[in-house]
Amino acid sequence: MLAAVLKNFNKLELLDIPAPEPEDGEAVVRVKACGFCATDYKAITGIRKNVTFPFIPGHEPSGIIAKVKDKSGTFKEGDEVILQPSGYCGLCANCRLGLWHYCEHAYATGGDGPADVRPGSSRNM
Repeated sequence: MLAAVLKNFNKLELLDIPAPEPEDGEAVVRVKACGFCATDYKAITGIRKNVTFPFIPGHEPSGIIAKVKDKSGTFKEGDEVILQPSGYCGLCANCRLGLWHYCEHAYATGGDGPADVRPGSSRNM
């Protein structure tokens, strides 16, 4: 699949990378559109220094579910979706108090914030 990959500050390349496989409770989305915001701009230009290379920016995606491994049956292949750029566990003390933004196990995709920053969504299967 193709992805916009940041190889170094100010060095964004379109590369062919392996397509991800969903794990239990996950889905893989074929991205149709992905916004680049100020967070991405800061990573690309080097204003933001907490970037590990190679880095896939983009955390405002929408698309169609291509593969699913969700036992709940909530989602199915072909569903159109808009993705949230971050997540939380829902189980830690902060989450149970409704303070999701302080989640001890929070993650972000392609953006900034928690220590767990996962690949962004500027890729297309």
